[in-house]
Parts: sequence; C-alpha cells; structure tokens
Amino acid sequence: MRTVAVLNLILVFLFSMSSCNQKETVSLIVTNGVVNTIDADFSRAESFAVNNGKVVAVGTNEEIIARYKAVQTIDAKGNWVYPGFIDAHCHFFSYGMNLQQYADLAGTTSREEIYERLKEHHKKSEGDWLLGRGWDQNDWTDKEFPDKIKLDELFPDVAVYLNRIDGHAAWCNSKALKLAKVNAETKVEGGGILLKNGKPTGVLIDNAMGLVWQLIPEPGNEMKQKALLASQQNCFEVGLTLTNSFYSKTAGCQTVATSRLKTLARSKPFTPRYSVSA
Repeated sequence: MRTVAVLNLILVFLFSMSSCNQKETVSLIVTNGVVNTIDADFSRAESFAVNNGKVVAVGTNEEIIARYKAVQTIDAKGNWVYPGFIDAHCHFFSYGMNLQQYADLAGTTSREEIYERLKEHHKKSEGDWLLGRGWDQNDWTDKEFPDKIKLDELFPDVAVYLNRIDGHAAWCNSKALKLAKVNAETKVEGGGILLKNGKPTGVLIDNAMGLVWQLIPEPGNEMKQKALLASQQNCFEVGLTLTNSFYSKTAGCQTVATSRLKTLARSKPFTPRYSVSA
C-alpha cells in the first residue's frame, strides 16, 4: 500500500509538471484589473495576456493563469485598464518641436511672469531667436494685447516670436519685425498688424504671423528626432497610442512631416502608431 501511495504522488507530480509545461508562454499577463475590452457589448474582464505587443486572450484571473505563463506579470490591483486611446486630430511633430524650442508661457498671469520665463528659456536655448508659446492676455489683469517695448529692452539683439495660446496671434519684438520688413504700411490678406500711434505694437494676427514665422531657422535633424521622441513620451503618459496628424499640403508640410515620421519609425525608440492627413 505504501508503494502504491508513493507511485500516486509521483504521478500527480508528473501530471502537474506536464500541465505547467503545456502552458503557452507570453510576454505579459495582467491580473486583478477592471479591463474594459471596448467590444460590441463593452464587456469587462479581470485579466489578459499579451504576446509580442498584441493581446492574445482576455478573461478571468483563473482562466488566464491556467492557460498562460508570462515573462512579466503585473497586478493591476483593481485599477481600470483601457485599450490605447486615439487622437484623431493633432499636430504630433509640431507639438514635439514646441517642447524642444519654445518657452512654455501657458498659465502665466502677467507680462512680468512671461518676461521671467523668457529670460530663463533664453539662458538654455541661446541662438539668434527666442521662441515661446501659450500666452493669453485674457489671463492678465488688464486683458489688453501686449506690445514690444519690454521685449526690445530685454532682447534687443535677438528676434522674439511668441505664439498666442490659440495660434491666431504672435507677439514679436522690433528685431523680428525688422527682419520680416514689417511696418505700419504692411498689408496681409487674411491677417492684421496691430498699430498704436501709427506704429506696429509687435502683435501680428493670423496670416500676418507668417511674415515672421517663415524666417525662423529650420532645426537640425537631431532636434527633430528629440522632438518626435518627446512627443511620443508625453502621448504614452496619457495613454495615447495612435495619433492622426494634420498638415497643410500647400505649405509642403505633409510630405516633410511624413518623411520624418517614417525615418524615425524605423528606429526602435519610436513605437506609437500614426497616420498623416491634410
């Protein structure tokens, strides 16, 4: 009887080992989550298995663990899990370039705060141009459009171009206006040059912005790659895995942007999916 009992234990052990060996190996198993599958019924699950970047199975903790073994296992601890989000209309490359080149002026509540941010940014960026984005005079006490007086005082030898938060106005200094040959008599269809006492204040509206913007030097390939990677990182941090970027055909931006994305997509650091529209 003792021999039979030992043999039974050995058989149970061998069966268990055989069952383990029959499990399919996957890259990742996530357990204990509230997994929103976004299928036709918007069903939820507890666990899922991923292999080579693709979800191969969804189910309960017991179902997934019984069928798969993983290189990595994550306990979601009851947190919600969604498929990657999609941004159907963005400017992926431009966003990345803004992160690299432009001083962040969003959320500033006064001109003085903007001047301080510009001085800090200029210390790091140097160069012949000082770029910024995100100001909004509606966040200031007086809510009036700014002028170039203080910019000229702080940055007399550097061209300053500061994009408003909505992209429909730019705040420039005299150096930038001089390079673009902008004066009180300059006329632009679909745009405007704000004047005070018959002289440009430094604020350009809509199509007039292009007079200065077109003069900003083209960044090098290294900065372009850093811009795309920075954009990628920020997208991943909020769950964006697919973006559709819009560019103007008339400006030739679509071809340029697509070429940059394709080149970087061949490299391992760049992993999101993307599409380009005009």
